Amino acid sequence: MKIKRYKHAKKVVNFYFRNFDFRLPHQVLIDGTFTCAALKNQTEIRDQLKKYLGGDVKFLTSNCALVETQSLGQKLAGAYVLLKTFAVVECRHKKPILASECFRQLVKQGNPHHYFVATQVKWTSKDPDLGRIIHRNPGVPLLYITGKSIVLEKPSVVSMRAANQITANRTLLTPHEQETLKHLKRASENPVQHPRKKKKGPKEPNPLSVKKKLKRPGDDGNAPKEAGRKRKRRKRVKVAQHVKEELMKKQTEGIS
Repeated sequence: MKIKRYKHAKKVVNFYFRNFDFRLPHQVLIDGTFTCAALKNQTEIRDQLKKYLGGDVKFLTSNCALVETQSLGQKLAGAYVLLKTFAVVECRHKKPILASECFRQLVKQGNPHHYFVATQVKWTSKDPDLGRIIHRNPGVPLLYITGKSIVLEKPSVVSMRAANQITANRTLLTPHEQETLKHLKRASENPVQHPRKKKKGPKEPNPLSVKKKLKRPGDDGNAPKEAGRKRKRRKRVKVAQHVKEELMKKQTEGIS
């Protein structure tokens, strides 16, 4: 049962986050009837709301709610003391009015401050002012206590219709986007013909950078075959000086 409650709360919270830009921390407006029920049923408001809504919570009330609870006398003295521990939002009512009317004015025009309303005066009540909080103002989550548990009401019919309209509007194109789409469509139907560039063939090598191959001696095919043979070298023999003189002497005698 507890798991189902938490799943339900998560689903409803995500609905308001997705469609009405709710953000953390959760801001909860609390009146005297809610604190009175919490004391009667021994419900720990701070701990339960943080766990139930999933995230940080700002606990708020208004001066009008404080005055109304205090005026009910000793019967709601404990509820008044608990209500005084919450931060007071500026409702700008110099003369206090009913808490239900004060809360209605705080959440009217689309609930710009993204308040949750915590009250025991449910929409099934004969209170016409608080009924308008739920039925005539989209994007207003309602919390109430049943037994010892806090319950987050499912989105009202007005909130569901507003969410559907918001989703539909997100899919619509703005005038600027529509005009841009028309231009793109025309461009796709009448594409601009660009002249094709002539592809250049491979370039010839630079004649200055190309050197002719030098022929080496003997590379010519007409060269004589002997040119390839190894040349024999004659060995020079050293002759002693006295031998030379003796030979020269014999040659001279032979001539004479």
